Amino acid sequence: MTLQIQASLPVEFREQMLKGTRYARLGEPSDIASMVDCVMSDEGAWIQGHGPRPASYALRIT
Repeated sequence: MTLQIQASLPVEFREQMLKGTRYARLGEPSDIASMVDCVMSDEGAWIQGHGPRPASYALRIT
């Protein structure tokens, strides 16, 4: 989130957003750029974009 966007948000809203994160800060454009750089590199070739599925997605055989 850019500094301009952060500045335009009410303080209460920003605090609420931070409560839903693992870190004590909001993401910055450089965070996204680093992730894109990794995914597009040879080292990131194995990344597929699929994560673990919730239990509700489990195959049920009846």
